[in-house]
Amino acid sequence: MNDPKPITAAWGIRDGEELLADIYRPENQTGAAYVFFFGGGWITGNKETFESFGTFRRALLEAGITIIAPNYRLCVDGRRFPVPMDDCADALRWVLRSGAEYGVDPDRIAIGGIYALIAIGYTMVYGILRLINFAHGDIF
Repeated sequence: MNDPKPITAAWGIRDGEELLADIYRPENQTGAAYVFFFGGGWITGNKETFESFGTFRRALLEAGITIIAPNYRLCVDGRRFPVPMDDCADALRWVLRSGAEYGVDPDRIAIGGIYALIAIGYTMVYGILRLINFAHGDIF
């Protein structure tokens, strides 16, 4: 299986900066999606990190899983935490709202990443709580 070239989509604009996501669509798309958040301690990295995980990427694509790798703003140039976590939660919200344009079923989304695993895990919890607020009003 040849790796498809990713589609690049803008998921948001923050501080005048367009934030992009790479979307890899498999030939046998099932509706399932894996949202990949890169690690780097919130100060380094970018969405292209996923390019170095060829075996994992190919396994997901062969299983019919769409991969979405969003960029987010880092804690550099005066930006402070929790800017990256807010961006990750907003990127996930974008996937839920706009994923259907790319063949993604919002009920079949997994979230993961590399490095900074504790931070990524917390991001998932934080993002889920923000999504609950989005769906049901300000609960938290």
